[in-house]
Amino acid sequence: MEDAAASTDQANKVLGELAKIVTAMVDQETGLRGYLLSGRDDFLGQYRSGGTNYAAALANVRALTADNADLQQRLTESDRERTRLTVLLTDQRSSSRRGPWSWPWPTRRSLRG
Repeated sequence: MEDAAASTDQANKVLGELAKIVTAMVDQETGLRGYLLSGRDDFLGQYRSGGTNYAAALANVRALTADNADLQQRLTESDRERTRLTVLLTDQRSSSRRGPWSWPWPTRRSLRG
């Protein structure tokens, strides 16, 4: 019975950290979208804090699931894709310094690479 309770507690911790990852990614997307639509740097605070929160939650999930090689690999793959998209969008953000509408929006095809 104690093993089942410990497993449930572990699963709840992992799910909580995964929810934090999703929230952090949404915060980054919201901050970047706000910046791109308005050109106002104050939206980038949410983008930056989302990145910090994402990294912390990912580290926590990795620590909580260190004994699960399959999940570790899936986390690595997901993080790689998130990093690729972040670089793409950050490059676009940098080029948009001339104005929020001065760069071409990425297509779904270009996001898939």
